[in-house]
Amino acid sequence: GQVTVSRQTLLASDNPYQVGLQYSQRYTVNSALTGFNYLYITQPCELVTVADFNLGTPFGSPFTVSFWFRSNIPAGSTMCAAIQTYISSQMSYVTEFKTTGTWQYVTFTVPPMSTAQGALTSDNFLLAIGSLYTGGGNPGATPTSNVNTWASGINSLGSAAMYNWWNNAGNYIEFTGVQLEKGTVATPFEFRPYATELQLCQRYFTQLGGQSTYNYFGTGIASSATNGNIFVPLPTSLRTPANATLT
Repeated sequence: GQVTVSRQTLLASDNPYQVGLQYSQRYTVNSALTGFNYLYITQPCELVTVADFNLGTPFGSPFTVSFWFRSNIPAGSTMCAAIQTYISSQMSYVTEFKTTGTWQYVTFTVPPMSTAQGALTSDNFLLAIGSLYTGGGNPGATPTSNVNTWASGINSLGSAAMYNWWNNAGNYIEFTGVQLEKGTVATPFEFRPYATELQLCQRYFTQLGGQSTYNYFGTGIASSATNGNIFVPLPTSLRTPANATLT
């Protein structure tokens, strides 16, 4: 099968537009998916951004996820969202929500873990988990009580009740304004200044040149007829050591 990912421009009649959001991300089924293990949309969270959540410790704080969601699947269908963490072992928290057939604001609060787990090593938000990881490890397996509770193991990322939206060509799911924050209240989406957002993005990726055949992006020195060095200043410090690709 085939699923297409696209950016949609919101209209004035769309509820998210009316609170300041301009775009959404849409996943459209071009041809039905069959015989696959899983399908999910995930957003990894940099650990320093959730350090004050104290996940996996006796001092853990509840946190809240909110987002706008729309789909053309039948209204009243069950969809899933999940939080996945890797601490001493994988832990996940799955929740369900019902579709309305139009833009809807979805929010859920995740409680602290009941027992200490150790040091957090990764954290992910997942939307629309599909057929494999639903509690049993095999397509169609029925999960145990893994909804609205922390569960351990890799097979607790979705719910068996979720509507299989990938089964029919033309189906789509769409979302925007995803936010994860400490506490039990979903606050309005935080709009940061463009300069701040750009600098944060450049910690992960920076593109230099690329606008013409000849580009100048650093200062070089030839140490011999066959060797040279070039010094490339970056606009901001990178999150990890850079891997450069020359095209």
